Amino acid sequence: MIDKPDDDELQRGRQLAAQEQLYNTALESNVTHVATQWLFKAYLLSEIAGDDITAAAAVIHKPEGLEAAHREFDSLTEQERIEVSEFVGLHFGRCLKIAIDWLWHACGVLHIDPEQLDPDHVALHAATLLSKVGMVPPGDPES
Repeated sequence: MIDKPDDDELQRGRQLAAQEQLYNTALESNVTHVATQWLFKAYLLSEIAGDDITAAAAVIHKPEGLEAAHREFDSLTEQERIEVSEFVGLHFGRCLKIAIDWLWHACGVLHIDPEQLDPDHVALHAATLLSKVGMVPPGDPES
């Protein structure tokens, strides 16, 4: 006898497929592009500043911060660029997953169709989580 999935399993499968679609669409959004560029810049400035994170914070929103990040980027090897890119992708991806989980839950509590969530807004919510404890992946890409 072949076991057939029950309605709960089918519903969970549909939910996971819808969440995956939202994740993939949000990942391709302009908001994600801007947020990951900012995150890349923040990472490079923190590398320049070393233990003085205040120095990095002081210039992150200024043209000289962008210029410094570009110089740091230019000094990286191709392998280092790949490693930092992977780190940034993992960091933002982790935030995006949490944003989807939280928003999906809120939709359920409020009886709102979660499949109507806007991918740009979801990506923007993910960007608000970038500095939250537990969101930064463990390890340094250059270690």
